Amino acid sequence: MELFGRHTVLDPSDPAVPLEAYKEGRKDERRQIDAGGLDHRLVKKELDDAYVRGRREGLSARRLSLSGLLSAVALAALLIATAVMVYQYGSFAAAGSAIDRSVAAWV
Repeated sequence: MELFGRHTVLDPSDPAVPLEAYKEGRKDERRQIDAGGLDHRLVKKELDDAYVRGRREGLSARRLSLSGLLSAVALAALLIATAVMVYQYGSFAAAGSAIDRSVAAWV
């Protein structure tokens, strides 16, 4: 049972089929085999190093800014306070009038 098998067959004589990259890869593979094969420990080390480099670059690209963090925290606090007041007073209108009364008492 093939879940991801190819259902079409590529004709290498067809000029629309891009086989140059495949042929270069096969030539490179033959050169490596003729040179003594691959050292799997070296390949694993190179892959691990590339993974670490990519992870480090990705994390540096997604660094948080202080202003963004503070604005997100302020927005969350405002939303929580609004939700609490709406729950206490039963509606947005009642909560708004309570805020208006408290602001008027300060002034």
